Amino acid sequence: MKLVIVAGGKGKRLGVITKKMPKPMVKVSQVTFLEYLILFYSKFDLDKIFIMTGYKSKIIYDKFNKKFFNGVEIICIRENKPMGNFGCLNKLKNKVAWHWRR
Repeated sequence: MKLVIVAGGKGKRLGVITKKMPKPMVKVSQVTFLEYLILFYSKFDLDKIFIMTGYKSKIIYDKFNKKFFNGVEIICIRENKPMGNFGCLNKLKNKVAWHWRR
């Protein structure tokens, strides 16, 4: 089973907090929000977690891409320009279709 986390938004409502980092990388008690999600969901019977990135994607990509949490591989897919939720899921289908066969 696979999980897709959509993490490409700018987080404008967080103001200055997200000027330097994407919203999913904001820390709560010294742990990023995205790490909380990954650590929680990686306990389930998953073989891959895909993170769809957009705004300041390099920060998320460098931290998580091709890493393993609780034995679950993380794959990051970058959006070059904002495409919305449907657009990023379509990119996932087009870019990593070979993953679904494993």
